[in-house]
Amino acid sequence: MDKIAGLFTVTQVAAQLGIQRNTVLRQISKGALHATKLGSVYVITAAEVARYRHTHLGRNGTASPDHPRHRARSGLREEQH
Repeated sequence: MDKIAGLFTVTQVAAQLGIQRNTVLRQISKGALHATKLGSVYVITAAEVARYRHTHLGRNGTASPDHPRHRARSGLREEQH
C-alpha cells in the first residue's frame, strides 16, 4: 500500500502499534479498529490508526486512562447521572 498515501495494510498497522497481526484482525472483527476491504486486503487510514492508538493503547502499549477497561481495572467508575 506504499503507493496510496495514508492507507496501511494490517501488517503495517501491527508494526506501527507494536501488536500482532492477528490482534489487528481481531480488533477489526470486533469493530474496535475500522478498516475497509479492497479486494482481499484490509486497509486502514492513518487517522484511524491514530484514533485507535489514542483510545486503546495509551503510552508504552498500556491501556489509555480513557478506555473503559482501564477504568474498571484501576477501580475508577463512570460517573452515574
